[in-house]
Amino acid sequence: MRKTHYRLIIGIILSLHACVIDVANEQSERGPITRDTSPPSGNNTCIDECGTESLSMDLDILEDTGFSEYVDMERSSTDLGLGGLTPDMLSSSTPISCQREISFIRPRNESFYEVQSSVPLRGQVTTISGEPVIGQAVKIVDEYGETLFELTTDTNGIFESEYIGESSGLKQLFAIPVTERGPCQERGELNLFFCGGLVTEDFQEDPIDWTPYGDAIWDPAGWLEMTGVSMNRKGSFYNSVDVISSGFASIEFSITTGGGINGGADGFAFTIVELSSVDQLRSLLDAADAGGGLGYTVGGVYAQPDFLLPGGALTVEIDTWQNEYNGTNQLHTDPTRENHIAITRNADASDHLVWFEVPDVEDLQPHMIRVELLRNRVRVSYDGRQVIEEEAIFTFKGGYMFFSGSTGWATNFHRFDDLRILHACR
Repeated sequence: MRKTHYRLIIGIILSLHACVIDVANEQSERGPITRDTSPPSGNNTCIDECGTESLSMDLDILEDTGFSEYVDMERSSTDLGLGGLTPDMLSSSTPISCQREISFIRPRNESFYEVQSSVPLRGQVTTISGEPVIGQAVKIVDEYGETLFELTTDTNGIFESEYIGESSGLKQLFAIPVTERGPCQERGELNLFFCGGLVTEDFQEDPIDWTPYGDAIWDPAGWLEMTGVSMNRKGSFYNSVDVISSGFASIEFSITTGGGINGGADGFAFTIVELSSVDQLRSLLDAADAGGGLGYTVGGVYAQPDFLLPGGALTVEIDTWQNEYNGTNQLHTDPTRENHIAITRNADASDHLVWFEVPDVEDLQPHMIRVELLRNRVRVSYDGRQVIEEEAIFTFKGGYMFFSGSTGWATNFHRFDDLRILHACR
């Protein structure tokens, strides 16, 4: 009798285990399971796809056969060799198709914030046809699967909350609709960068951390002027206090140019360069090419024998002169004949990573530029409008920063203002 009971018990456990695997595989292929609530009709068959009824029935059989003498019937399913699965987990652990669309409306994906900033989150759940889903439960989880918020959509299908980035780095958030049957397959994703370093300067007062070099001056009106409108000028301002970290970063500033003679030229630039000392930075500024080099160029075809750039550099340049190679004072050809903003590397005005045309930039009005350095991508916004997001092969190593500008036969004012840099974002 004992042998019969023992064989029966082994068969029940093997049947349960096989059925659990079959249901998991089948459920992943065809979505949610419809439970059969009809009375059981057998001893160890998965009548309701290994749900609660069959599990209870089989445990009753164990008790009837006397196996409770060997097994504590109050113990967990882990102790029964079922891998930690419980009846509730079996019916809800696998995401199901809910025929929903869910997304974050704000903030913009891959936005940058200072550590400890409170970020408003806003998203929406709709049907496939675009109708808002009212009263939808939504769970916000992080990249580790930890639940951060449990929300419910309003009459417009909107869910809202606030997230605080407590440490630097990339934070990933996922919005998941949840039903009585379990979590949905559909999900919205949001990536946010939180940065430990912040540099801001509005230049309303003569900045103590910024040193003028060459023809540059601080204007009491509240900006940095690189050249004025005189011919053959080269000026710069460098920061000897704040060193920008390598990795992800957001760089934003205001520019104003125009008001010059002979068609306007040459342009100006903001550069972050990897150097070991301020003395090296001054040497770079001495050697930098004026004219088409915009007061920052010392690399590539503009390399100088008395200065060798020891590290990398990343530059945002605003070029208002159409350079064409002539072998003498113009050593490269620009990618366009229009005024343009470009990202260049290695302090080389001929090495353009990305660029875009700005025909209106010489209107002597302020324009905002934002450059965001992402994973092998560069994103550029001009006056609040995203104009570039492209893959770009570069390694941003951080370093000292400086503004620069130059004029030649043609001239312009070259003004910088309202600097904001988020860095140390890992």
